[in-house]
Amino acid sequence: VALLGPLQRDLITDLTSPDALDQLERTDLVEREPAADRTRPALRVAHPLYGEVARTMMTAAATRALYARAAASAAPRATHDPALAVRVVRWSLEAGEIPDAALVAGLADAATNALDVEHAVDLETARILLSSTDPTAETPTHLSARGRAYAARATAYRLLGRLDDAQADALAARKIADHLTGLERADLLSRAAVAQSEVAMVRTGNAATMSAILDEARGEMTDYPELAVGLELQAAGKLAYAGQLRASFDRFEALIDHVPLDSRLLPAYGLTAVMVGWVGRGHEVVHRYLREASEPSRFDPDMLGSAMANLVGMGIAAGLVDEAAASLAHLHGGIPPTATRAEVQPLLALDAIVAIAQGRWADAELAARSASAQFDSLDGAGLLRLSLAALALTLAAPGQREDASRIRAEAARVAARPNGA
Repeated sequence: VALLGPLQRDLITDLTSPDALDQLERTDLVEREPAADRTRPALRVAHPLYGEVARTMMTAAATRALYARAAASAAPRATHDPALAVRVVRWSLEAGEIPDAALVAGLADAATNALDVEHAVDLETARILLSSTDPTAETPTHLSARGRAYAARATAYRLLGRLDDAQADALAARKIADHLTGLERADLLSRAAVAQSEVAMVRTGNAATMSAILDEARGEMTDYPELAVGLELQAAGKLAYAGQLRASFDRFEALIDHVPLDSRLLPAYGLTAVMVGWVGRGHEVVHRYLREASEPSRFDPDMLGSAMANLVGMGIAAGLVDEAAASLAHLHGGIPPTATRAEVQPLLALDAIVAIAQGRWADAELAARSASAQFDSLDGAGLLRLSLAALALTLAAPGQREDASRIRAEAARVAARPNGA
């Protein structure tokens, strides 16, 4: 605890033993962290001097060995905990080891996808350092990995509002692409262009500027049509953001029947279709996507979640609530048996929202309670808040205001957890 900082009890047990942990907790040397997750309490030294004394008693070799053991023990948990992932990478470096580059890349992507952008920045920085210090750092493979890390960190910086840093990283990725050839060069050019266009989107909102960045990159993708299509879809999304709905819709329409729809751009297409008056077309595309994504051989929980959310949102916005409900029912029957409960649980929250829109209060309450009951944990904090919000809406019906207030208070408690912001 003195060396590694606050640790969950299960990790301490892995590194020592249950008896050692019991003995430690009987002393006054450690205390529970006030803000720790109630289900996995963390312990820290009770006074900084205790930690200082303990660290001075350890030899350099013992210190490195403990860092190495801690990194190895915590690595499996880190895939679902971006904050722990950052610590695992740091512990590996302190042990004098080079962390597995693929592991760090996976952890960084997980943090970015979870919008845990501060930890994503730290992990992408680790990727850049790893690809720079490797003895073969100038090979195309390592250059490409470093460039992708710069492009990913640019996205994280942009989400943090650090636009100058985001622009610098996007340009760094672009420069690295000049040292590559073939598909690796095209892929990195595409990533850098998307990052630059996102910075321009926040800074100016100018559709011409955003499109010019993406169109220039697309001009170098003649041998890689899939990358060119991806950039065209990005351009369509940026046009929608800038308010040029008809132009956005036309670009989407030119592509939509010929390529799999990128789940991150589904909201832009669906909403654009609805806003230009093609509600039926928006539903048609989402339905097709929903069917493709729910095939057992192609099941992707993230893509499926995007399709579901947009189908429900467009259905309710367009007054087609019954159609949205029917699609959810179809989805319930099509989830493959290999899917985990965590992957299919969002259906219950969406069931609750549709039931609310239809005025089926009892069904909405049952679905929302079922969803929230399964996710009282850090990993499920986002879904738990969604479920509780649906439940609060349900209970806000006349005569149930007090219960609604209690549920909102519970949601706030969940949001106050370390990674619940």
